[in-house]
Amino acid sequence: MTLFLRTRRNIALTLLIILVLGLGLLVSVKMSAHASGTAAITLSPAFGPQTTPVTVNGTGFGATEGITVTFEAKQVATATTDATGAFTATFTVPKSALTGPRPVKATGSTSLLFATATFLVQADSPKFGYDQNNSHFNPYENTTTRGDVRHVTFYWKNTIGEQASGTSAFRSSPVEANGIVYVGSSTGKFFALNAYTGVKVWIFTPTTGGSFTSTALVSNGVVYVGSSNHNVYALNATTGAVIWTYATGGAIDASPVLNSNVIYIGSQDGNLYALDATAGTKIWSYTTGGAIHSSAAVSNGVVYVGSIDDSLYAIHASTGLKVWSYATGGPVISSPAVGTKLVYVGSTDNNLYAINTTSGLKAWTFTTGGQILSSPALAYGFVYIGSTDKSLYAINAISGLKRWSAATGAPIEYSTPTIADDMVFIGSTDMKVYSYDFKLGTVLWSYTTGNIIESSPIVVNGAILFSSEDGKIYDYHTHLG
Repeated sequence: MTLFLRTRRNIALTLLIILVLGLGLLVSVKMSAHASGTAAITLSPAFGPQTTPVTVNGTGFGATEGITVTFEAKQVATATTDATGAFTATFTVPKSALTGPRPVKATGSTSLLFATATFLVQADSPKFGYDQNNSHFNPYENTTTRGDVRHVTFYWKNTIGEQASGTSAFRSSPVEANGIVYVGSSTGKFFALNAYTGVKVWIFTPTTGGSFTSTALVSNGVVYVGSSNHNVYALNATTGAVIWTYATGGAIDASPVLNSNVIYIGSQDGNLYALDATAGTKIWSYTTGGAIHSSAAVSNGVVYVGSIDDSLYAIHASTGLKVWSYATGGPVISSPAVGTKLVYVGSTDNNLYAINTTSGLKAWTFTTGGQILSSPALAYGFVYIGSTDKSLYAINAISGLKRWSAATGAPIEYSTPTIADDMVFIGSTDMKVYSYDFKLGTVLWSYTTGNIIESSPIVVNGAILFSSEDGKIYDYHTHLG
């Protein structure tokens, strides 16, 4: 009898354990289903550089429960849901976030429901000079480091049928925005290429002909670019459709800059134009004494631009009235770069000038051994500039004293330095693109193309992107994931 009772108790205990395990499995299955099926989050915006403010909207969570939001598994925000299980939270993309897709996760503290979304960290370079000041410094590019640059990987070049090798010279510099590379060619075609494959997205060919040596500007879904056919074009960035056209009186190889919905661009007719970015209508124009090849910079309500009448001009951005002008000893083809109190520009008289932005008076000059056609770049307290004396210079931005110079194999003409992380990149007519240590001027990497390089490289989203007069666009990556 005792044995019988023990057996019954063992059987009952076993059944109880099975029942508990079964209920636990059922609850687990239901929780998993809720986590993947009912909770959801959206991000606004879903892409942008580091330090971008992001709003997270969530639905389908438990009522009035705490929510933890993480970015790459690190908490960045908290919130409490309402009675319907919805919430809103905000966070700022960490400055240390690397470019590329990064996970965002929201988790309920009581229900344990969760949802994920992806934020695409981008370090786009949407215009010549990178920003309105023409600093040529991309502060968000953090995936291309000195250790990586020695081991860059070829990604793509010359992959579209319409761009046959050797038939298209590229003197305009590439820009990149939202996964698309934009660049114009001497054949009169303007290309939009997939940044990850090099495959054609669209090609724009004006019916009036003309070449593209102007470097494009991309903003709010619109591409702005000038042509040798005298026109400024506004194109749909996705389709290439013409939004508006504005005709100047001369060829355009200068690049546009955008400020407060106004496009500023110079023409070889000697005029600096201010155009409404939406309508393409002229707001004002200012006439200099010669053709304008220089690409304007805008800072604190003033537009700075050079002219081949040997002068650098400061023009009031709203009225088009001259604030001041400074006469150099030769034509100013170089594009100005604006610092805190000084504006820097090169001249064909072999000098780099630093001019006070308020008074228009010279702060200092630095003399190179050749004409300066290249434009200055600003970063880390230094001005970087190329010269036709075959050298790249690093000059103290305050004192004008040389920190270092580095020789290339031929004159540096129109290629302008670009700065990312702690490296300076530039092209030369020796057919090479170089990377230098920004402090010491030592060569970290170089690549030889099939012809001279007049355009300026950019470093963007883990890639070194540049074009050459061999008719190719090159994309070398340091990180492909």
